[in-house]
Amino acid sequence: MAIQKEINWTHKGKEFDKIPNGAFGFVYIIEFGSGELYTGKKRFYQTKTMKPLKSGVNRVGGKFFNKIVNRKITKQESVTTENDWRTYEGSSKNTKHRNIKSKEILQVYTDSINLTYGELEWMIRLDVIRSEVYLNDNILGKFFRGKIK
Repeated sequence: MAIQKEINWTHKGKEFDKIPNGAFGFVYIIEFGSGELYTGKKRFYQTKTMKPLKSGVNRVGGKFFNKIVNRKITKQESVTTENDWRTYEGSSKNTKHRNIKSKEILQVYTDSINLTYGELEWMIRLDVIRSEVYLNDNILGKFFRGKIK
C-alpha cells in the first residue's frame, strides 16, 4: 500500500496553515478518494493538568493553580499546547486508512460553545445522517444514522 502524501487544510479556497488570533477551533469537511465525506470539529489547542516541575519553573504555555485533593491544597500546572490539527484526519473509525483527497475548514470559531453549536449546525445543514455520502454515524452522540428518517 502506497503512503499517502500529507494533505493540507484549505479555507475559502486558500491554504490554511496559521491559527488566527483569538481562534479556538474549526468545523471541517474531509473528502476521500472514494467520494465519501466526513464532517466534524477540531480544537487548535489542548490543555493538560500536570504536577509542577521540581525546579518550580513553568513549562512553556503553563500556568500554576492550587487544587484541593483529600482536603490538602496541592499545586498543579495547566499547560496549553497546539494540538495535532495540521495532520488530523477525523475522529471516526470509518475515516481510518482511507485515501484523503481534500481537507477543508468550513468555519473558524472563537470559543467552545460556538464551536460545538457550529458543528451541529453544519451537520444538520449538510444532512450528514441521512446522506449515504457521509461517513458520520451520529451527531453529538445523540442522533444516530438509521434512527433519523
